Amino acid sequence: EFLLRPNNQVMIISYEMVTRCIDDIRKVAFDLLVCDEAHILKNTNVKITSIISGLQIPKCILLTGTPIQNNLEEFHTLADLACPGVFGTISAFRRNFIEPITRAQQPGCTADEKELSETCLQNLTEIMNRFCLRRTSEVNQKHLPPKVEYVVFVQMSSLQRTLYNSLIQSTLYTDCMSNQESGSKHLLCIGALKKLCNSPHILRQFVENKTDCKNQIFEDLLDHLPEDDDIKDCCKLQVVHSLISSFRRKKEKVLLVALSTKVLDILAKFCDSIEIKYVRLDGKMTADQRQSSIDRFNDKSSNIMVFLLSSKAGGVGLNLTAASRLILYDIDWNPANDLQAMARIWRDGQKKKVHIYRLLVNGSIEEKIYQRQIIKNNLSGTIVDSLANNKVRFSTEQLKDLFKLRESESCHTHDLLQCQCFKSTHSAI
Repeated sequence: EFLLRPNNQVMIISYEMVTRCIDDIRKVAFDLLVCDEAHILKNTNVKITSIISGLQIPKCILLTGTPIQNNLEEFHTLADLACPGVFGTISAFRRNFIEPITRAQQPGCTADEKELSETCLQNLTEIMNRFCLRRTSEVNQKHLPPKVEYVVFVQMSSLQRTLYNSLIQSTLYTDCMSNQESGSKHLLCIGALKKLCNSPHILRQFVENKTDCKNQIFEDLLDHLPEDDDIKDCCKLQVVHSLISSFRRKKEKVLLVALSTKVLDILAKFCDSIEIKYVRLDGKMTADQRQSSIDRFNDKSSNIMVFLLSSKAGGVGLNLTAASRLILYDIDWNPANDLQAMARIWRDGQKKKVHIYRLLVNGSIEEKIYQRQIIKNNLSGTIVDSLANNKVRFSTEQLKDLFKLRESESCHTHDLLQCQCFKSTHSAI
């Protein structure tokens, strides 16, 4: 249709339709290409990236809030799309920037490696500033209602504490702490602890599906793992229940975000148990099903109170301003993913004050992950907030710290930050 109307000046098209209609698009002599959510193009092995880079349009503008989510190679891909050749080939970029920068992120790096890394970061930033214009969400503050973020440290249930101690005292975990196991076993152990923080029932599902490792660390736990989810066994569900009960009285809608569909399953069952109307969006749904969920939730006349969202499926592009409350049920290693999910309700169209609650199990691996998020976000003065290579690497001491359970009821992160919030008198809800 665009080709049949020569007076048309602008084509608005999705990435999916670009892939389908690429032969017709190549027939048009475009002068400018603007790509929204440009981090979709971060991987050179993805078809849409090669298609976009092959269009040879003279001018290109890329829009993204997270130009680096996993590694610096992603940044090179986007930079090369916007300004072809600005950093040279990927091989030269690895040699001049990636390798010295990542060496300084390794446990036990030398002072010389750190100094070289700082020099490379400075050079990288200087080049980037020639073609990159950066604006943070702070520019929205004068146009949007206030936003308040709470980090809620939750005390484990008695069952969770017992199971957590059993896991970290097992042979495989102690071997991991001494670096006698492979990296895959480290991730297995970390994954089990994260699942337990979310729900003992999710850990049970994980154990039953991991027959290869059940005899090593999990078999003794099966008798203690519940077959069904009981709210008294799950500390986070207890907090969610308390929060949603409060929101219900105030007639406010809530966005409930989780990393995995298994967690969403439990949250859906929980909503059913307290007779709360909800809709859901996850990666298994079609585009039409997703839009239906969004429309039903945003409808002012709807009695749907909760939107269950997979952060992997709904991290970008969604506008859910019918909700003024957001609960982030679990935490990602990459802070950019959490920030994307949290931005779904604080955006154009929001009329109410926004409250965001991040749930973390106190003293657990989740608190350690959050501390690392703080460190990564504090690197914003280097290039961008998410510059840090998010590939997980641990020294022996870091592994030991990850697999510790702080039994104290005080909050370690709160103490490290020297926070004065207890001197405040305002209510958290």
